[in-house]
Amino acid sequence: MPLHTADALILRTYKLGEADRIVVFLTADRGKRRGVAKGARRTRSPFSGALEPMTRGRVAYFERERRELVRLRYVEPVCSPLASDS
Repeated sequence: MPLHTADALILRTYKLGEADRIVVFLTADRGKRRGVAKGARRTRSPFSGALEPMTRGRVAYFERERRELVRLRYVEPVCSPLASDS
């Protein structure tokens, strides 16, 4: 299970269970991917604010062969549509 890192654009998120989210993101080298962000809906989540749609950032994820969903390790936002310009 190698760790991949890439610059990505967050396209959409879906609720999964009580504390997780499914994240759809777009990378330049691997295309559109879907992944699970474990604990993303918790109040003290390391993903807080980084999973908003149209956020650009650095994504690290684990990928297994023949699996549609990857497992997100972290997302470091670079540019967010929620950031103020002032």
